[in-house]
Amino acid sequence: MGMVGYTVALVVITVIASPCVYGKQLSDQQEIKVQRLLKRLNKPAHKSIKSEDGDIIDCVPITKQPAFDHPLLKNHTIQMRPSFVPEGGSTFTKKEAKAITQVWHKNGVCPDNTVPIRRTKKEDILRSKSIESFGKKRHKSFGKGTHQSNPGEGHEYAIMNSRKGIYYGTKFVINMWRPEVEVPNEFSLAQTWLASGDGYDTNTIEAGLQVCPVLYGDNNLRLFVYWTSDYYQSTGCYNTGCSGFVQTSKVITPGGSFAQVSQYDGAQYGLPMLIWKSSGNWWLMIGEEYVGYWPGNIFTSLGDRATTVQWGGEIVNQRTDGRHTNTDMGSGHFADEWYKKASYFRKLETVDGANTLREPQGLYPYASNGNCYNIKAGEKILKALPVETAFKFPSPLPTFTQGGGFAKGTIDLGGLEVSQVPTFNKVWSTYEGGPDNLGVTFFEPSSVPTGFSILGYYAQPNNRQLFGWVLVAKDLSSNNTLKPPVDYTLVGNTESLVTKQDGPGYFWEPVAPDGYQAVGLIVTNSSQKPPLDKNKKLDFSTMPNGSQTGVLSNTYSPLIYLHPDEEYLPSSVNWYFSNGALLYKRGEESNPNPIEPNGANLPQGGANDGSYWLDLPIDKKGKERVKKGDLQSTQAYLHIKPMLGATFTDIAIWVFYPFNGPARAKVKLITLPLGRIGEHIGDWEHVTLRISNFNGELWRVFLSQHSGGEWIDACDLEFQEGGGSNKAVAYASLHGHAMYPKPGLVLQGNDGVGIRNDTAKSKKVFDTGLGYEVIAAEYGGEGGGVVEPPWVNYYRKWGPKIDYSVEDDVKRIERFLFGALKRAFVNLVKKIPDEVYGEDGPTGPKLKGNWAGDEK
Repeated sequence: MGMVGYTVALVVITVIASPCVYGKQLSDQQEIKVQRLLKRLNKPAHKSIKSEDGDIIDCVPITKQPAFDHPLLKNHTIQMRPSFVPEGGSTFTKKEAKAITQVWHKNGVCPDNTVPIRRTKKEDILRSKSIESFGKKRHKSFGKGTHQSNPGEGHEYAIMNSRKGIYYGTKFVINMWRPEVEVPNEFSLAQTWLASGDGYDTNTIEAGLQVCPVLYGDNNLRLFVYWTSDYYQSTGCYNTGCSGFVQTSKVITPGGSFAQVSQYDGAQYGLPMLIWKSSGNWWLMIGEEYVGYWPGNIFTSLGDRATTVQWGGEIVNQRTDGRHTNTDMGSGHFADEWYKKASYFRKLETVDGANTLREPQGLYPYASNGNCYNIKAGEKILKALPVETAFKFPSPLPTFTQGGGFAKGTIDLGGLEVSQVPTFNKVWSTYEGGPDNLGVTFFEPSSVPTGFSILGYYAQPNNRQLFGWVLVAKDLSSNNTLKPPVDYTLVGNTESLVTKQDGPGYFWEPVAPDGYQAVGLIVTNSSQKPPLDKNKKLDFSTMPNGSQTGVLSNTYSPLIYLHPDEEYLPSSVNWYFSNGALLYKRGEESNPNPIEPNGANLPQGGANDGSYWLDLPIDKKGKERVKKGDLQSTQAYLHIKPMLGATFTDIAIWVFYPFNGPARAKVKLITLPLGRIGEHIGDWEHVTLRISNFNGELWRVFLSQHSGGEWIDACDLEFQEGGGSNKAVAYASLHGHAMYPKPGLVLQGNDGVGIRNDTAKSKKVFDTGLGYEVIAAEYGGEGGGVVEPPWVNYYRKWGPKIDYSVEDDVKRIERFLFGALKRAFVNLVKKIPDEVYGEDGPTGPKLKGNWAGDEK
């Protein structure tokens, strides 16, 4: 059975597998027990519907359902809808969101204010091992939080495990198959588990699809829910077999069957499911329908959060004749057969503490009987070893016009010629530890050019595609710049390391001849020393020239997506000046000057001493219009500079916004506008492309975020949709314009409290490679031949000092908060970064710290 971008031959479930007593004569006492249980489970109905699958669906008043027999729910107030749903993440397609209908719908619908409940029959109870165990699990499948610790009792699993953490839900699409079950007291299922606690305090919430003849009396594919708060000892049950799960939907019932099932190499059906915590309760949503919830107060450790999430399949093998059962898991085919043949979970996501859906990281598979059932992960969640998944750009690299030493493949360091080797042979791997607990792999360069010597090896985590290089060098001088080592010193090995690895790895440091410096380490999978010949002022001509920069910009300059609700758009600097922006001088505030379109009348040079600043037009209409910006006029302003000894070229792409909007705070589940906090005039943001001068390949992208930012490796970028384009995609946050590599919510804070940075894809998008101007450059000793526009050398503020009382805004918000929420908000205000207040006007690009140096 697959999982979110995987493939997995599996189907999931834990269930009761019990010998039948059906058909045996009941004692009078047993008959009384059965009738009492039937009366408790089958509440009086307003309407009953006979389904073609043999079920009877009772439409029970929502306030009279079995859930409220639970002693902790006697005075429970029904929550008809969740207070909120998780933000961000993937979206279900319209077809998925509509969801699959249950069979009973063909013969009727339940009235408003009722919920559909599958009627329990006498024979249903008698199929159970005992009357007391009806609808309950007998086995303890979780052990210490995972199934592999105690499969037992014939239960076999193929599951994907999350790493230990804090989880508030999960979202996925589950492939719908009707697995064959060989004998009536076996079952097969596919489900998710959310769990917390240890030992007999283990709490679980479970939901999925199952074929379970002992529970339902047939081999139909059915929806189920389950829960326990004491490790399956005395609490919890399937569906409405006991009190606990509260139904709110009148169209979907736990225990109901589905007619649509997937066919081998044919039509595929998927059921979209979402479980998450809202206002203390754990909600279940299928497609767009709120099915119901597990009240938080029936749990102990799950009353707060889950610590593990699992997705996968389970069967029970009850054969006692030495032969393994023929009961299928999922489609009955191994994961290796992939889509349309093996069952899957896809679009796997988990809910974090900020109520945001995220792709789970660090998942690891477990199959209790790999000879019969297995599970595999697709690249989106568990990436294959990097040697098998080398990163490639969506489109071939451009062909550059000849000129200078740019993109020639080698660089002359003055008698020492160096080159990059981006192809590798795997040397050794470990498969645990490191990012996402997936280990790391070491490589030696392959295809080393003739006459060149290796200067080191390459290593990277296994959770990403292979994207790197090793420098090799060739001595062009007569001074013996390079010499082989005279020996190697073993500096470490992994012989005693208790972890999954390709045998021991050995790390060797070269011993350099007198007067030389050792470079790099050698890694081997043998305790034998490597051979001694194993390891053996920059010219600005390596920088791209003007035409080559044009090609680079058109090829790599990113698309910047603005939030669909963004009202403060970017503009060109000329548009801003031409539409009423004013230059103020200290002491002459009553007589501001209009700014010429190219900024020719701006003061040049000097220092940011507060003598001058820019501001919006004075008239109210003009001010509001200019604050909104003008997307059509927007230009990207490029600064090209050498980096890392001119082995790379940085193209800093600056974007101007006339106005930065107000910030919003998130305090647990509440979003609060922060008045004018965060507002300022004249907002400069930038993206920096780092390009290899060896071959013109994009290496990394820097995204500015308030007063900082982050580097994103090219292999981790999102590229323009449709394929065939090497343009990266960046997302500008609502009002604040900080840039991020993925859409969704990024919280400046922790534990669900902080400043919101909301990003999303929209029709408001700016292609920085279409409208750009080079404002400063260093091309091959020419000084770039670029005339810097006057506004670049304006070293003063691009906005005024904003005078407003933060205390008033804070006190206004505090009046609406109480208790823990109020304390959380007060603590947040104390920690708000200075740049969010934005009281002082920002400076232009040339006064930013990265103009003359590297990104911080």
